[in-house]
Amino acid sequence: MNSESDRIRQAFLPPVVIYTRLRPEGFVLNGTGEPVAQIQGRVERVNLLRKRFVDSVLVCTSPDGIQSRSGLLCDECLHPQCRPQLRVNLRSGSSIYVIHLSNTSADNFFRLEDEAKNRGEDLVDWIVRLKVQDRGRWGEVTFERIYPR
Repeated sequence: MNSESDRIRQAFLPPVVIYTRLRPEGFVLNGTGEPVAQIQGRVERVNLLRKRFVDSVLVCTSPDGIQSRSGLLCDECLHPQCRPQLRVNLRSGSSIYVIHLSNTSADNFFRLEDEAKNRGEDLVDWIVRLKVQDRGRWGEVTFERIYPR
């Protein structure tokens, strides 16, 4: 096959999903390797989820922030240890980085979203750079718009 045919076929391949964990040192991709300092791409999708940990063990999760995997409705439970998180899918080329953001990082995302809205633009049209700020025991994700050259 020629390179044009390969390029066309690659456009139809499903994206590679990279599950991204936050550490104070950076992003850990698919749970292995050294943390990377930054990732960039377009915010493709954002949704609410909820997680509850006991002694660092995940004991309850809701992938939609409405109902737990065990069937319990979040609005009926309202457990004090349950925490909302944002699941952000960041598209970069043929990869999608899946990142779960807790409070401070989610607030940073909301500021970026508000900035796009205030400019009358769609966030999906922006290329953004995500970095992790070391906060000691946890990492905080910051967002920065990258302007095309």
